[in-house]
Amino acid sequence: MSITRADISVEAQAIPCWIGFRNSESYSTDFEVFNDVSDFLAAGLDYEVICLNLPAEAQDQALIQLRCQPSSFMAMIKVITPSPLSEYLANGLFQPDFKQELENYWQRKSLIKLPGQDDVSYRLLSFMWLFPEYRLQPVATPEKPHLYEYPLLQLLTGSAKASQLLLDKLLNRHWLAPTKLKDRVRLCSKCHSGHLNYIDLCPQCRSIEIDMQTSLHCFNCGHVDSQQAFSRSGGLSCPNCLQRLRHIGVD
Repeated sequence: MSITRADISVEAQAIPCWIGFRNSESYSTDFEVFNDVSDFLAAGLDYEVICLNLPAEAQDQALIQLRCQPSSFMAMIKVITPSPLSEYLANGLFQPDFKQELENYWQRKSLIKLPGQDDVSYRLLSFMWLFPEYRLQPVATPEKPHLYEYPLLQLLTGSAKASQLLLDKLLNRHWLAPTKLKDRVRLCSKCHSGHLNYIDLCPQCRSIEIDMQTSLHCFNCGHVDSQQAFSRSGGLSCPNCLQRLRHIGVD
């Protein structure tokens, strides 16, 4: 199978690639082994199957670099141990007996013939079709104004704002469908930051010194006031129209 990158067509490597430490006695499958992702990228070869066995931080950086490369964006990337971003950018944990999974991957990839390979929408949808178990999930980033990011979308678009616009477009066209509510966030209408501090204020004097109280409503004239203002000679009368209250409406 050939993969087109820019104007150059290079044959994808049939032998899986292993990046990081590998104990040859642990896995019988033959691999082309690289010490780190820099060595892998320097080799300039395309691999359809990549296995990572790196420390968590280095593994996350490797996942980012690999998914940013057009030649490895659609690769099946497995990890030996999970890292913070592996759930969002990898294709699960490596299993020594993955022959059937690999055959399914090759079969589905051979069917991808969509035009516009440079279009981020097509690339994302092709990726999600190629890996049907993959789900777009947000990762919490409370230190950032937008509070949540979609790592794969952000790698495709380059920014959180652009990734949200892309997601909205795909949802509006019904090319993607939501599956589970994770959270609700409110963003500033001007700066689009989620770092907001909501404070209850009096709508008239704007004071923060407010508390709960019972208010009554006069159905005759529509006046609303505190229950104490309606108290008259052991009964309840409207202080505005003096009508005696018979059916009490409480606001």
